[in-house]
Amino acid sequence: MDDKFQNIIFNLDSRVKLLWLISCSGIYFTNNIIVVIIITFTSSIMFILSKSHKTIYIKALYYLIPFFIIIFFLALWESSEPVNIIIPITSILKFTALFLSSVAFFVMTRPFELLTALRSLKVIPQKFLFALGISFRFIPIIFETYEKIIIAQKARGLNAGKSIIRQILNLPIVIKALVIPLISEILHQLWLMWMALMVKGCNFNNRNNNSLKWSIANIFILIYSFTIILITIYF
Repeated sequence: MDDKFQNIIFNLDSRVKLLWLISCSGIYFTNNIIVVIIITFTSSIMFILSKSHKTIYIKALYYLIPFFIIIFFLALWESSEPVNIIIPITSILKFTALFLSSVAFFVMTRPFELLTALRSLKVIPQKFLFALGISFRFIPIIFETYEKIIIAQKARGLNAGKSIIRQILNLPIVIKALVIPLISEILHQLWLMWMALMVKGCNFNNRNNNSLKWSIANIFILIYSFTIILITIYF
């Protein structure tokens, strides 16, 4: 059953998924707690159905948890009422929904599907769209390369220490041991990708006019997205 829903999510039209992401970003412009809860709930559902919790992107949540805690206490401190926790809870839900929806979108949308969706707008230069798609493709590559370099350097005896003071003192060593190999590997991957595109005869001016797939799932997401956008604008 999970695989069936996952196939439905991944087979959504790229333009529909982009519209859904835009509707999720509308959570930033509303303070209606009901709308915030609805958007957060749907973002969580898409996050789970796309199995984003099993990807490398979820590691970013480890670093965002302290940020969420700081946002919560700042919102609680700025609240006019001493016991009003609706504002901080709303703030946390907003950032949670934006994180979950963004990760889910980039997991279930391949880079060239995103290019197709943005190309449909016909207002963005093709070369910019191509560079944008390549940059999104390199996000998981950077994480994977970093993990490999960390393992390799630890095997060679690199130990920056767990304390902040120790890490600051060893910062030049860490930069030399981690950052330089990472940049070198990324440049190498870029070169290989560029050579592959040249061999395949990449054409930046190629425009594919793909019609929208009017499936039940696409229509449902379209109606939901337009409804959420209208609600966030007028409420």
